[in-house]
Amino acid sequence: MNPSHPTRRAALGAAALGALSYRRILGANDRVQVGFIGYGLIGAQHVKSGAVVIDVGMNRLTPEEAGNRSGLVGDVDHAAVAEIASAITPVPGGVGPMTIAMLLDNTLQAAHYQAELESMFSELDGVSE
Repeated sequence: MNPSHPTRRAALGAAALGALSYRRILGANDRVQVGFIGYGLIGAQHVKSGAVVIDVGMNRLTPEEAGNRSGLVGDVDHAAVAEIASAITPVPGGVGPMTIAMLLDNTLQAAHYQAELESMFSELDGVSE
């Protein structure tokens, strides 16, 4: 969608307002999970010293701006927050592999459940005769 489109602008504006209100309360938490829409929205001043920071944000910059080959960055100012956090997930490569693993696990569970249902229904078809 075009970023200048009114709907997109409204969504970005709402997300930015949400980020501003959340940043006021982040400093009191031992664990912070961040997933807004914008690189650098969360800085060291927004995070409690020693907190665990889980950055699930995904933003695309140029590789030069991002400082990596992919150009992907999170929502947290990683360099600044890493100095005070006890742990911080990297972007890329942080929560993405876990997301994929859980998606595959859920898919396998659904397939197993469906196979059990099909087996049960085929057995019921034989009983009605």
